[in-house]
Amino acid sequence: MFIDLDVHPHSNRMAILQLLSNGSKNMVIHDISSKSIVSEVGPHFIPQGPRFSPDGHRISFFGDGNIYFHDVVMRSTTTIENTSGQHASFCEWSPDGNSLVYNAYPANNTDRKIPPNIYHIDLLRNIRHQVTDNDAVDRFPQWSPNGRLVVFHRQYLDSPNPLKQIIIADIQKGTEFIVPGDSGCSHESGRFCWSDDSNSFLIKEVQANGSVALKILRVEDMNLLWSITSPDIIGGAFRPGMNQVLCMFKHEIAVYSLNDQTAIHKISLIGYSPIMQTLRGPAWYVERERLFYIAHRGKQVHQWDYADDCPCIFQAEEWPRLNYQREKYTILSRDGKQVPVLRLIPDEPKHLAVEFIFGGPSAPIDEGNPIIRHLLHKGYEVICPVYRGQIGAGKEHQEANIGEMGRADVWDVMESGLDWKRRTGYLRPLALIGYSYGGLLTLLALADNATLWVTGITLWGVTDLDHLGFYKSRAYPSDPEQMETEKNRRSPLIQSSRIQSPLLMFHGGQDTTSTNEEVQKIQNLIRANGVPCELTIFHDDTHGLKRHRQEMFSQLFEYLQKYE
Repeated sequence: MFIDLDVHPHSNRMAILQLLSNGSKNMVIHDISSKSIVSEVGPHFIPQGPRFSPDGHRISFFGDGNIYFHDVVMRSTTTIENTSGQHASFCEWSPDGNSLVYNAYPANNTDRKIPPNIYHIDLLRNIRHQVTDNDAVDRFPQWSPNGRLVVFHRQYLDSPNPLKQIIIADIQKGTEFIVPGDSGCSHESGRFCWSDDSNSFLIKEVQANGSVALKILRVEDMNLLWSITSPDIIGGAFRPGMNQVLCMFKHEIAVYSLNDQTAIHKISLIGYSPIMQTLRGPAWYVERERLFYIAHRGKQVHQWDYADDCPCIFQAEEWPRLNYQREKYTILSRDGKQVPVLRLIPDEPKHLAVEFIFGGPSAPIDEGNPIIRHLLHKGYEVICPVYRGQIGAGKEHQEANIGEMGRADVWDVMESGLDWKRRTGYLRPLALIGYSYGGLLTLLALADNATLWVTGITLWGVTDLDHLGFYKSRAYPSDPEQMETEKNRRSPLIQSSRIQSPLLMFHGGQDTTSTNEEVQKIQNLIRANGVPCELTIFHDDTHGLKRHRQEMFSQLFEYLQKYE
């Protein structure tokens, strides 16, 4: 599956980031004309966010908290030493290729008290400079074409619903200013958000009432130069060398003249949508004469020459087809709230079934998740509750975990398992598996119910709500006294002493959402009760265990066989 791309127009090369069927990632650099492979970056580097240098000789990317350079000609990859001691990501080249900007937080920042800030590296002088220093989350920097300004996102951790602000920093002067907006509105900027002359920039604005607009603002005085409003807007970009802007809607891409709001070109995305989205916006690359984008749920890369046709130029390798039945229903949680559930039943299911808990804590249910696919391939029926806080069941459901994380969403997990047991006549055993935040819910659910699940498995599980950083402000009740009480009640580091079901834990030794000491403490608490608890730490891996997926799956399925 294709999940991100970058293009170097002059060399006519494209770097495509791929999600492999086992959940690891690699990056392949192609010649666009011949479709031949020029170079590759393997899964060991856990590559993300590829960006060609302006001369096309190197590609920067991040992975495992490091920033790397890949030499396209020499086919070699090296780490940037300037980021030592940091957990770095989302790097961008300056227009002259002599600098990088990126966001990072300290590598030993397990409690996430220090949010990511923006940094600048002068590659010629080997000097690192901190651009921002505050208690907000600063991410996704984008250079202006003149190499002087950087625009980025800012969100404050102390709000249950943190709105996105757009900040513009002047790298030369060391100053910054906030892009103004109405109360309750959220701003986003993406790649290709700058005009050619760096005098204006493009933002996506989401108002409190849900209305969405693309706006072009002048840097000098923040005056509005152009705008368009539609609830279907996904993102936008300047078309280089033209007085035009591209607008991506849910079902089409349109090119507008900045002289008015007239659509000059349009291409329908019916049959190709949804366009792949990244944390930095649509997975596309905009040129004057060509537009490349990932479509068809990551299966294809298309090229649009701003004419009528939009052919597929790269096709992702098909994952093995799985045969299973899909059932959707709704259950009532402990407090009477309706919780959607997705049940996936292979043609010949095993006696043991798996309740699978996604992470996030807002990640939507995805049937293409490699772990779910492996479970189905092995014949395990999979039950996925859409616990409160997850995307996919409406805004109210997504916001229903504010102040209730580690409590009400645990109820959703338990009631989903109890409902499945009733549906199947209490005749079949059920295992509980969760990754990341789903791992935290797995630990708390096992502590609350000693008999529902025959075993539990956590995959790179979060060990405490205080490690959630961005979500921490919405985790607990706002009342200080209640907060302190609930911190103990909702902490796996304390509640794991109540777990009576056998447990298997997988952890990355470099994970910043939990430490080796914390997972070992949980193991000791469970073993102190005479309950089996196995722990595998991959010391060279981090959150997601991308380096050791095959070993993880092998051990996981060997473990599950004991309960079939």
